[in-house]
Amino acid sequence: SNTGPSTFKLQYSLNDTLYTDFGPQIKLSSASWSSTISDTTATKSFNLSTLSILNNQPAVYFRIVNVNKTSIGGSTIGTGGTNAIDNFTVTGNSNLLLNVKAYLEGYYTGNSTMATTLRDLNLSSDPTATDTMTVNLWSPDSLGLNVNPSYSLKGILRSNGNLSVILPKSIIGNSYYIALKHRNSIETWSARTINISQSNYYNFTDSLSKAFGDVLYNAPMKDMGNGVYALYSGNVDQDETIGIFDMSNAENDAFNFEYGYNATDCNGDGATDALDMQLIENNAMLQIVTSHP
Repeated sequence: SNTGPSTFKLQYSLNDTLYTDFGPQIKLSSASWSSTISDTTATKSFNLSTLSILNNQPAVYFRIVNVNKTSIGGSTIGTGGTNAIDNFTVTGNSNLLLNVKAYLEGYYTGNSTMATTLRDLNLSSDPTATDTMTVNLWSPDSLGLNVNPSYSLKGILRSNGNLSVILPKSIIGNSYYIALKHRNSIETWSARTINISQSNYYNFTDSLSKAFGDVLYNAPMKDMGNGVYALYSGNVDQDETIGIFDMSNAENDAFNFEYGYNATDCNGDGATDALDMQLIENNAMLQIVTSHP
């Protein structure tokens, strides 16, 4: 109606609690509405393809919110003023995904949950964002021949341990080892190859045998208790082992009271301090190294 609201905005959310504005405001200039005839002046569309945070999410919520008290006619919205919204359509592209589940030792807070470091440091609007992680796919036929993986894909590791990356559809039917690389964790490989199909999932967290390595003498993952396993934390310099150089880096940053997104922050709380150095020291004593074929 002419006394109904005139200006709206589109918002999206990943949890139906925290909403973020997107795009320009929607302003209506016509008060007429028909259930059979579309008003092209009131038809609006938004392209959200630039929001990588929405990719591969189990649920995304949208809502249209009134912005002000001005009616379509230019006066104050009337108590009986109305608007109607219909034909709200959301479309997307179907991708070939690799879904991985993994925990980071230092970031793990218990109960299958990790610290939301990226969110806490205001580096992501995703309330579940723990950190970035690179997923490398290695063909067993090229091991020892290539210094680079067949595919290298970066994604967001979330607080529940889930991470998804988009695969090229051309690799369906091929088999690869999965190698997880994180900025201050030991690179960890899958114990076996997986054959890429339309549905791909590998869980590193529920068994020590899911990671490549000697489970008796040099356990490839950290036992977090209650049948949960995590990538070892403390490999600050990414040299495939945890030792004196990692400790030296952490000591220097702790001395300088470094705070923020630093590799020496091994527990994801933003600070480099004694807690991080304790993690490094514990794992250095275990002589932890990367294990792979």
